[in-house]
Amino acid sequence: MTRDRLLPILAVAGLIAPLPLQADAPPEPASIMPMRKTCSFNGQFCESFSRTTNRTTIQSAKANPKFKPWSFPGRLSTGIIANHGNAVAIIPASANLLPIGTSPETIILTFYTPGKGPSILRLRHVVAKPANLPPTASHVQWASSYGFEADGLFTLNTAEGQKFRIDPRTGNAMNRRYF
Repeated sequence: MTRDRLLPILAVAGLIAPLPLQADAPPEPASIMPMRKTCSFNGQFCESFSRTTNRTTIQSAKANPKFKPWSFPGRLSTGIIANHGNAVAIIPASANLLPIGTSPETIILTFYTPGKGPSILRLRHVVAKPANLPPTASHVQWASSYGFEADGLFTLNTAEGQKFRIDPRTGNAMNRRYF
């Protein structure tokens, strides 16, 4: 094959070869995810996990004597700590992606605050039509962004374009009704 005929084939092969790298990969199970320390965005509060008690403790990273450490059951493998340290949001290991065909009953957010049991949100609470969520290569996207705000509320922007401001102490939306 001559060089002139080979160049267009290589150019097309160069365009096709990277495509599989763009596909999203299934998340690792939480049980094999590496242990890493999670801290609040401002770095003032971090978690520590005890394998003995199977509890996660939120504590001041700066030895703040005014902050009382608190704990909740389980491991904070995929979660967010609020900048004031008094709330945690646990999200799926796949973050804003869920497997295609996920049940509307799937828990997508679990909130913990000091002295309270978990407040949970299911997919059906924040997504009106789960079957219409935008697909990726192997998942659907349920959220476009989320995180704690300065006022301590958790903001969730869904892939359907809905915005929720959620009180992590109760799991209730403050600005609108759930579906």
